[in-house]
Order: sequence, then C-alpha cells, then structure tokens
Amino acid sequence: MDFVEVWHIGTQNIDTGEFMGFIYIGLAFIVLESVALLSRKIWGSNSFLFNFINAFSRPQYPNSKIFLLIGGILILFGIGNYFVINTNLSRMSKYLDHPAIKVIEGTINVQFEQPESGHAGGDIIQIDKYIFKINYFSSTLYYHNSIAHKGILTSGKYLKIYVLPSNEDEKHNFGAGKILKIEERI
Repeated sequence: MDFVEVWHIGTQNIDTGEFMGFIYIGLAFIVLESVALLSRKIWGSNSFLFNFINAFSRPQYPNSKIFLLIGGILILFGIGNYFVINTNLSRMSKYLDHPAIKVIEGTINVQFEQPESGHAGGDIIQIDKYIFKINYFSSTLYYHNSIAHKGILTSGKYLKIYVLPSNEDEKHNFGAGKILKIEERI
C-alpha cells in the first residue's frame, strides 16, 4: 500500500489577504495625510483636503498627524502578524519528526458536516476509534478545512493522518486543529 501526501502543515498556503489588508489600509492613511500636508503647502491652510483630514484629528491638536499614526500602526500590525504566523508555521512543521506524533490509519467516516456558512461546530470525522472535529472557521495553522470548504477528509477515503496528541488522548479524541499531515492511499 503506497501513500501520497495530500496536505502538510509546512506546505499550506497562508492567506496573506488579511495581513496585506492592514498594510494597504495603513498605506492609504499615510498617503492621504501626505497629500493633505502637500495641499496645505501649495494652497495654504484653506485647502479643502487639509481641512477635511484635520477634521478627524482631535480639536485640541489641530495639526496632529493622526492619519500617519494610524497608518503606521496598521502597517506594523500587518507585517508583524505575517512574520509571527510564518515563524509558528516553520516551528510546527518540525513536529513531524517528534516521537510524540501519532500516526492514525483508516477509512474516514463523516458523522457531521459543517455547513458552508458555518453556524455549527465543525465537521466530525471518525477514523478507526479516533474522532476529530474540523472547524473551518477556527484560526489555526493545523488542518482545518471542512468538507464544505474543499476539505480532503471525506467519507470512504483511506488515509494516514499524523496527529499531535492533546490531553484528551485517553478518550481517543484529539480535538480540533491537531492534524499535522495527511497522506492518502493510492
């Protein structure tokens, strides 16, 4: 029986949209404030754009650079989160060689499917005597793609799953978000 890797924690795509969103909004704040300052230099303090942007500043500080501050904070937040996620991802991919990793092999039995819109606890998947709860809407680097969101843990597939055990090991319930690698029998 040969297996082929279908998902691995170190090779997953990180959705950079949320990080880039913070960076783009931060850049927009900085550009807007810069244009306002430039318009003040060109047209003076009667510039519409300068007065519009300063209207959002606190009245006791009419020349405060609130947009520059907000923009800088958003950019730092976006960049910082991106690096934190990638650092954690590379650290977690090293767990695959750890002796505590359990390898579970068997046919998938889906007990409950999470709807595409969410509003439910997540897919409940059983392999042999082990139960996994896969919630697409959980913020984790472990496997969390539900069946409704192109998940690969569908009924009838014979898989080998590498799991980082949790404290609930005695109950054979590894909980949501503990799958590090999935291989499918070909």
